[in-house]
Amino acid sequence: MLRILVPLQGHRKFIDKDRLYDDDIARALGLDDWVDMDEEDFDPRTVLRLLREQHEAAEQEQAEQDEDDSPLRRNLDRLAPLMGLTAAERTILEFTALLANNSLLGETMELLGNALSPSRMYRVLGSLLEHAPADIQAALSSKGRLVRSGLLSIFWSVGSKYNKSAFSFVSDQFAATLISRDAEPVELLEGVVSMPPAPELSLNDYVHVQPWLDTLIPYLRQALAHRRPGVNVLLHGRPGTGKTQLSRLLAQMLDASPFEVCIEDEDGDAIGGDKRLRAYRTAQCVFARSPRPVLVFDEAEDVFAGAGRFLVSRGSAHMQISKAWVNRLLEENPVPTLWISNSVSCIDPAYLRRFDLVIEIPVPARRQRAELIESAVGDLLTPRAKARLSAIEQLPPALLTRAVDVVHLAQSDPAGAAAHADTGAVIERLIGGTLKACGQDALLRASAADLPDTYDPALSCADADLPSLVQGLARVESARLCLYGPPGTGKTAWAQWLARELDKPLLVRRASDLLSMWVGQSEKQIAEAFESAQRDGAILLIDEVDSFLQDRRGASRSWEITQVNEMLTQMESFTGIFIASTNLMDNLDEAALRRFDLKVRFHYLRPEQARALYQRHSKAMGLLEPSESVWRVLDGMRMLAPGDFAVIARQHRFKPFADHVGVLGALRMEMDLKPDAGKRGIGFV
Repeated sequence: MLRILVPLQGHRKFIDKDRLYDDDIARALGLDDWVDMDEEDFDPRTVLRLLREQHEAAEQEQAEQDEDDSPLRRNLDRLAPLMGLTAAERTILEFTALLANNSLLGETMELLGNALSPSRMYRVLGSLLEHAPADIQAALSSKGRLVRSGLLSIFWSVGSKYNKSAFSFVSDQFAATLISRDAEPVELLEGVVSMPPAPELSLNDYVHVQPWLDTLIPYLRQALAHRRPGVNVLLHGRPGTGKTQLSRLLAQMLDASPFEVCIEDEDGDAIGGDKRLRAYRTAQCVFARSPRPVLVFDEAEDVFAGAGRFLVSRGSAHMQISKAWVNRLLEENPVPTLWISNSVSCIDPAYLRRFDLVIEIPVPARRQRAELIESAVGDLLTPRAKARLSAIEQLPPALLTRAVDVVHLAQSDPAGAAAHADTGAVIERLIGGTLKACGQDALLRASAADLPDTYDPALSCADADLPSLVQGLARVESARLCLYGPPGTGKTAWAQWLARELDKPLLVRRASDLLSMWVGQSEKQIAEAFESAQRDGAILLIDEVDSFLQDRRGASRSWEITQVNEMLTQMESFTGIFIASTNLMDNLDEAALRRFDLKVRFHYLRPEQARALYQRHSKAMGLLEPSESVWRVLDGMRMLAPGDFAVIARQHRFKPFADHVGVLGALRMEMDLKPDAGKRGIGFV
């Protein structure tokens, strides 16, 4: 403060002809007697002489005193070598920390006038800190360690009110911690960088990405051992798939020191992408010389999606500078970094190419999901409920564990335990609500569509020997089948039965699950369906496949062709059992038809099959044994399908049939609604 007032002549504004400019500064300097002095007794020359005497004494005292042993000095002794700070950079860091924490020092700086120009600031700081202005300029340049690290930012704005606002630290509490107490580097960066907790998962939970880990783990181990620069790994996938847990597990397995760039500040408020990137830059410099450091940057899409906005101003030229800056960031970082993102669609390919490994972390395979469900819920769910949940191929592990935690906490309340006796139903409800909000409730509905226990494949009328077909599929476990025929003839039911016979999960997708209004999204969802089935070792059934494999010769839009192309590409590369079902065989693309290994037509029931189904259902309804006349009427109905009997069975639940006449009448009504019903003579005889 005295150097500002005396050598830098801040006294010209501080000492007026009849008063002092700032009473608080005056009292801090021991000029209390001059604060309330009457104007006629005030002597500016005497005050200036006193300031000069104080300044001379203070300079002499500083020259003679031993090395300062304050927390500020001790913290700088630890931080400066880690960051490789020059003497000028260290002194600037010390001064700006004092400036941020001492309001009187800041007010004294304002006596030098409005915001100083860069050249004037270099001379002022050089005089204050006893360094050559050229050294100050180098220390505050964009190539200097302080600015390049993001630890200190400088905003030159000539004409603004405050000189002290030209300096900004990486976090609000950095300067306070630096001055107030002894702190390790990670404590100095509290609020922007933190040490993560221990992982909650083990390597056994990631067997579905083991081939990737077999490369990633030794690569990171060697990178840490040789301090290889520019090491960046991108982990991406749907939320809740365990990406963050994997990053912590990797750090533990590598015996590394992990540091995570914070997502929210100490008040719980979200930190913007620009501030998080600044924290990342600081952490790279601070921890570069630490033993075996690893940085984790979660929600990386916040940074890469907005890089062109917050790093530069406007215009295409500036955008190129921004990309080059980010590219260098990914090429020169001294600390290996694990970047985590829920999506890569927002990341520029120029950035993606600079990651050493780009690894998708999918939802675990069905076997792993079943093990996870068993471990998480125990006896809370029935075996059937566990099977339904494990069939949801997009069930994130985090969603399951969160639902279980909610139920456990609710049941710890005496009233909650009574209100939620059926814990299995509650868990399914919680999971279903989240899936519905995410637009994935169709997955839960599909998993709940169990095959009826009464299903009998012998009552399906097909032009192939279904029993021998099952035996062949069990042997090769790879085929592309097309099931076609009228609705209700048992195509989907037979696929469900086949999956049960082969002891394989069945992944069912319908047109509503795969078609999207967005260009390219349908192709993406088709690819994801095949990938999920391949990962789970599941039989893939795509119902209403005519929606995707329409004859391209009649296509009027480009996306109609790309959907067919995507479906054909996925069919050829799929190594499992793929089943497509359709009611409209004539609409399929010719090239698609050639790619099916076998096309099986499902017909209406033969008379003996219709009789067998009728016998079963009438007995279940409690009706008398059918008479010969009933059989004659039934034999005349040549367009019956298993689905028709399922309809009357459901109808009987709320509108019971009293006799065979009612059942036969209901069956006839179902037939009369079929498009080609008028081509045959159908009715009672």
